[in-house]
Amino acid sequence: MIPSCISELVSCSPIVGFSGSRVAAEGAPEAIAEISSFVSSSSVVAVGCAKGVDQIARELFSEARVFSVASGEYGKGKSAFARRSMACVEACQGGLWISFPASSCPPGLMPKKSAFSGYGSGSWSSLSYALALDIKSVLWLPPSVSPPAGWGLVAAGGGWFLSAPPSSVQLSLF
Repeated sequence: MIPSCISELVSCSPIVGFSGSRVAAEGAPEAIAEISSFVSSSSVVAVGCAKGVDQIARELFSEARVFSVASGEYGKGKSAFARRSMACVEACQGGLWISFPASSCPPGLMPKKSAFSGYGSGSWSSLSYALALDIKSVLWLPPSVSPPAGWGLVAAGGGWFLSAPPSSVQLSLF
């Protein structure tokens, strides 16, 4: 079940980006399908060209804006995948980034604009880049994976995390 703070965030976002593992974790397809039901019909959906989570999102959103390495727009070689992912994340500024990694965050990776520096995980690098750009972000993790420390992610329940506390939560120093 999607926490209400997340469903509200998704439903009011003008653009929603999806990213995740090439092999979706157990439970991820169901989580993707459930959260997709909250995406407004007027929202733009941005997604990459990979298998797994990207493919599931493309199937759910036939009108999605697909960022494809095969287009040649991002160059050639392995670095084209990083440039494609960065462009997809950048397109979500003012909107929402949703990530579904299947494994733990690589050691040493932190939210930063140079996230695509050989850490080996496009899912975590994309989320890192989104957070560095101050894009509101949502993360779903399978039960066997914990969120990385120091990323500012707040648990919302059911494997869902937010990049910032929901607005209904009052934080206090007292």
